[in-house]
Amino acid sequence: MVMALLMFFTAFLFMANVKADSGLPVRAAVPAGLPPPLLFEKGEELTGIVPEYTRALIEFLGHKGSVSLLPRNRILKYFRQGSADFLCYASYAWADERDTYNWSDTLFTKREWILGPAPMPKEIKGLKGKTIGTMLGYFYPDLEKMLKDGSLHREDGPSEEANLVKLRNHHLEYLIVDEVFLNYYKKDNPDIEKGRERLLLREYPVSCALSKKGRVTVEELNKAIAKLRSSGKLQEIFDKYGTPILK
Repeated sequence: MVMALLMFFTAFLFMANVKADSGLPVRAAVPAGLPPPLLFEKGEELTGIVPEYTRALIEFLGHKGSVSLLPRNRILKYFRQGSADFLCYASYAWADERDTYNWSDTLFTKREWILGPAPMPKEIKGLKGKTIGTMLGYFYPDLEKMLKDGSLHREDGPSEEANLVKLRNHHLEYLIVDEVFLNYYKKDNPDIEKGRERLLLREYPVSCALSKKGRVTVEELNKAIAKLRSSGKLQEIFDKYGTPILK
């Protein structure tokens, strides 16, 4: 009887550790369509902040693995099937069907700003009657009430860069822009904020979404995130692209 119990306990421990110790390669995803410097696509080569810290996380996990670009409309399908293990440019605040995933600790903070002529109003309600440059298909919860009642008008663009070009050419007065992209854009366009000011729209904690059928546990990934941050590697990647990490 004792031997049978020992065999059962050993088998249970083995099954509990199959996911972590199976030796199968990790399959990490990067969402398509991210602006530079978050993502650069050169043929099949992926560079930029997100692919580079994702590869670093795989190294800290101690696994072999790959990083693949996934169209946004297929991410949910791949994660439900267990065909991808994790994606590390995600936020519980903006995810569709967020309870489909497991969630890691925070990697960094994403800040969205409203950029417009000085002096900017101190509150969003001060933009009443204005038109604001937005991203096609993006949802802005803090603006939703004003957009619905018509007191604020959105003008969708295909990219943040396209909206900034409109702003520079005075075809837009106001737009929403991600801080990381704005810092990157300013390298070649240092005057973009001349005569303009920022109004903080929202901060989002950026973390990793994990497939509940994947090969990586939340505990494993959280340990890798802690190593990535404490090693200085995450800061190094952000510095490489001319933007501070947003903690």
